[in-house]
Order: sequence, then C-alpha cells, then structure tokens
Amino acid sequence: MVDGSASLLIAEVISILAVLAYAGIVSYLLLKLISQFMPLRVSEEEEEIGLDYAVHGETAYGSLAVALSDANYSNTDPSVVPGELRTAFQKFQERTFANNGPELAFANASIDDLNKSVVVEYQASGATTGGFDAQNKITKIEIITNESKFEGLKKALNNIGITGMTVFDVFGYGMQKGHTTYYRGVETEADLLPKIRIEVVVSTVPVQEVVDAARKALYTGNIGDGKIFIYNVENVIRVSTGDEGKKALEYPNE
Repeated sequence: MVDGSASLLIAEVISILAVLAYAGIVSYLLLKLISQFMPLRVSEEEEEIGLDYAVHGETAYGSLAVALSDANYSNTDPSVVPGELRTAFQKFQERTFANNGPELAFANASIDDLNKSVVVEYQASGATTGGFDAQNKITKIEIITNESKFEGLKKALNNIGITGMTVFDVFGYGMQKGHTTYYRGVETEADLLPKIRIEVVVSTVPVQEVVDAARKALYTGNIGDGKIFIYNVENVIRVSTGDEGKKALEYPNE
C-alpha cells in the first residue's frame, strides 16, 4: 500500500483475480472451439514412438544414413527419393496392444492367433555328444522381437526362474519384407527393421514353460510379434572351473 489505503489493495487484488479468471475462461473456450476442428493431443501411437519421430520422421535421429542408388535417383522427377533409406530407428507399428497390455491381449487370443503371431521353430544342431542323456539335456532358446517388448519379456522369464540371458541388437525382416514408411512426404521402403535377439540356455527349466512365458509376454495379435528358435546344445564348458554340461550352468548359493 503506497498511500496506506486498504481499499486500493483490495481493488488491485480483485483486478488480478478478474484478469486471471478472464484469461482462463477465454482460453478454455478457445481450446473447446479448436477441438471441434483438430485434436488437442497426439494419438496414442505417436505418444508411444515419440513426438520427434512423428514430427520430424527419420531426420530426427543422428544415425540416419541414406545410401545413394542410381536406380532410385532421377534428376527430372522430384518425387523420386535419391537413395534407399537405411536407419537404426524405425516406427514400431507393433507396439500398441489390443487391450491394456500383452497379458490382456493374450488372455483373449486363440491358440491359432498365438501361433501365427509368435512363431516357434525347432532347429536341429547335428549329432550330439554321446556322454549326455535326456536328463542332462541342454537347450538354447533364441527369441527375436521388437525392442519395446524387452522389459516385459525379461520380467516374464525372471518369474519362471531364468535370470541369465544374452541380448543383441539386430536388423532384418521376415516374410513381410519390412514395411513402408514416409521420408519427406515420399513413400519409402524400410526393409531393415530394428529388432533384438535374446538368447537363454536352460537345463532345469522346461523348454515349453519358457516358450509359453515368452509367447504370453510378446503376443499382441499382430504379425511380427516375434519368432522363437529352439536348439539342442551339445555341451557347455565353464572356463573358470572346467565344469561341463548341466553343471556348468549351475551356480551354488554362496
């Protein structure tokens, strides 16, 4: 209060509150009006993959690489992109689930749908070492899926007693030949999709239990959920102790 009058202070406070109320009401009405013509928030898919990709596309990442190709280049046709897009970051179209998560999506899935989405292939590894019988059988399970599924898969495997795994970043595509994306408004084939490969070796945990847990964690109902490869392991040797076979995989509690 400059002149010691309380009435002026009250008037100033009322003015401030009036301006705030006016600004809030007008902003709310404007947002309501705009929402009738365009969405006020991005889609769930854009939230999942990130606004940088949704707004800027492939150029949002420093690892972007364009390999020039004479077959795709044209000096006369500006609609032809000069090069074939190769990048380590692609749009994960399979991330969204049918319901709230992979468990709910799996719960409503039929066996046929599950088999189509997460394919299991058994691979022969040749002649096995004669010293190992069925009780000492060792199996390597290789899972290829999207990077976004890793945390859920790791948790599912931990829950059944698998705490060791090896993870690789890989690139490739299956029978679908990758997918089509857009670069600067032009349709472009992105055939090398980023994936991860998880390898686990089991001897005591049943293989089918691992397969079931992995399928449940990966399933969304879409082609491209992943593949599971199963290999027979002839032998395992622990370098530090010289233990072989099933014993090489066991770590006694200290």
